Amino acid sequence: YGDKYQQMLTLRQPVAFIKSQLGLFRIRVAADPEPNVGDYYAVQSLWGGGATIMTDFSRLMVREDLLNVRYHIGPAATPDPGAIYHDPFWKVYEDKGGYPRAWLAHQAIVEPSHDAVFARIGKPGSDFHNVAIVESPLPRNLDPNTTDDSVRFRSYEADSMSMDINTAGTALLVVSEVFYPGWKATVNGQPAEIHKTDGALRGILVPGGPSHVVMEYSPASFYMGIGLTSLASACILVACVLLWHGNRPYRPAR
Repeated sequence: YGDKYQQMLTLRQPVAFIKSQLGLFRIRVAADPEPNVGDYYAVQSLWGGGATIMTDFSRLMVREDLLNVRYHIGPAATPDPGAIYHDPFWKVYEDKGGYPRAWLAHQAIVEPSHDAVFARIGKPGSDFHNVAIVESPLPRNLDPNTTDDSVRFRSYEADSMSMDINTAGTALLVVSEVFYPGWKATVNGQPAEIHKTDGALRGILVPGGPSHVVMEYSPASFYMGIGLTSLASACILVACVLLWHGNRPYRPAR
């Protein structure tokens, strides 16, 4: 444990350098086992302290570029050139081929099964900047026009995020966040379906022109818990009132 603690301390400066960079991104550390810099230094990475990970996420980890990994930290002895940071212990490399946190696709390919989706994603040289892989046809066709696209995050939190979108035609907004039940989306204030895209990511249809997209985590279990808690509180209150009335001394009418 002492060696791992010392290793984590040596990572403070390279992680601080990475956190000073602009934009949303994730990082990886080339060490075995990979240190949990995500929890320790509050930086987004692909590896954390959880005992389990989702199967789809695990399968997609072979495509770090799709998961918005922009920076890699490697040992100082790494011979690869092009490090943008180095110290006596570590080097930092920027992966300019990494996808952004969200982008717009104007073509959708439907694969018949979940395994077929990952088989296509795993093919060498596959480029998904403009092509999205889905498991069922989208309710609307995408516009192949790819000019004047832009995605800008207005806010980003663990349980909510909002984006300003601009595109010349109907597109699928692909967000490099894990598809998971309980997430809700709106486009220009109207409810919108979240489609499982590229095996494990989220896809939302947006119309041509400017749009505002909001995603929030609001699982039904949360509201069910609130309802059950409120019901239980009401039952306790009624029981207390009945008990109080039952314990009042009897006074005959005069």
